[in-house]
Amino acid sequence: ESSVSNTAPYDESTSLQEPTNTEDATEVVEKSPQHHQTKTSVTSTPTKSASVTSTPTKPILINQLSPASSHHLTASDKIRDDEIIGLQRQHRNEIDEMLQQLDQLEAEYSNQLQSIQQENAQKDVIVSALGQQLAETQRRTQLMEEEYQSKQMEMESMDIAIRETVEREDRLCATIEEMKREREAEAVQEKIKIRQAVERTERDMRRSAEQQFGEANRVYGKLKGEFDDAMSEVDELKLALQRSEDEARRSKMNDSATRADLARLKADLASAEAAILEETQLNTTQLEAFQKREAEMQAQLEQARQECQNAHMGLANVVTEKERILAENRDLQSVCEELMLIVEGAKSYFAIF
Repeated sequence: ESSVSNTAPYDESTSLQEPTNTEDATEVVEKSPQHHQTKTSVTSTPTKSASVTSTPTKPILINQLSPASSHHLTASDKIRDDEIIGLQRQHRNEIDEMLQQLDQLEAEYSNQLQSIQQENAQKDVIVSALGQQLAETQRRTQLMEEEYQSKQMEMESMDIAIRETVEREDRLCATIEEMKREREAEAVQEKIKIRQAVERTERDMRRSAEQQFGEANRVYGKLKGEFDDAMSEVDELKLALQRSEDEARRSKMNDSATRADLARLKADLASAEAAILEETQLNTTQLEAFQKREAEMQAQLEQARQECQNAHMGLANVVTEKERILAENRDLQSVCEELMLIVEGAKSYFAIF
């Protein structure tokens, strides 16, 4: 019975096939009398495998074993159990070291994974920021493109306006030149007409004045001759009257014939004086008329001179207006040149983008 009780646990126990290399073992089954439990571990290098096999043995019959064999088997089992326990301890120690190494490796991998996750999070933040910057850049680029298109349209409009302004300026310059030529021709013709009119007026006035002065001189000479003749007659009549009076006083003749002659002589003298006075008044009236006509002709001459001066002033105003138009033309050309410079600068500025 004792042999059966000693051999039965051996027969029912699990035999451990020892591996050639302890690091290549994949499973280790530990069974101890103290714990009565099993522990399994997996190594990191699955190059070789060691299996724990259950090797059931054939039952040993009591009648077939001798006491010596039973004792020998019991001692062998004890030695084997001790070896197994030693190997189990060694394997457990190795497994503990391997577990520690695995824990360290897991901690390192965990730290690396955490670092990688942090780096990925930072990269995600950077990528998000870069995405926002890219979106902002795209938005700015879109705005700049729209602004460029708007500026391009504005520049095209400005080019059209500048071309129209230049064309209008050219037409204005041509019109100004044409007006200048026309005004110069008109001014020359006006000068010629004014000069001819002044010369004609002066000739007419001179001829009329000469004619009037000649007529006046002729009339004046005639009147002066008649006046002189009348004065001579008056003098003669006075002398005759004086002689008659002297003779009357000398002769003291009181006859009617002498009185009649004296009265006739007095009447003739009064008629001659009246005629002389009337002729003198007529000559004075004609002289005043001649002087008035001369004043009118002087006024006409002064008016002609004033018209000539006004024509010269009008010509000066035309020249001044021409200079003003030319100055405005130069200012307009300066403005067009500045606009062209602005357009060229804008084109070069937007060409950079």
